[in-house]
Amino acid sequence: MHNSQTVEETAVTADEISDQAGQKNSPTPESAKEPATIDSEQILQGEQEILISHEGALYRLRRTRSGKLILHK
Repeated sequence: MHNSQTVEETAVTADEISDQAGQKNSPTPESAKEPATIDSEQILQGEQEILISHEGALYRLRRTRSGKLILHK
C-alpha cells in the first residue's frame, strides 16, 4: 500500500473540527458570562470568620493562618 498524501493534505484545522461539531460561531449563552468578582475583604471585613445564611442553612467562611478560605456547612 502506497500513501502519497502529504501532511498538508491530511491536516485538519481547529476551525474545521469546530465546523464538523456544529460549534463554529455559535452565540455564547447568557449563562456562560463570567461570574461577578467580590474581594474577600468585602465579605470578611477584617474578621477571621463569618457566618453566611443561604437558603435556610448557615455556612461558616473562615480565613486560615496561611490566608486560604474554607467554607463549612
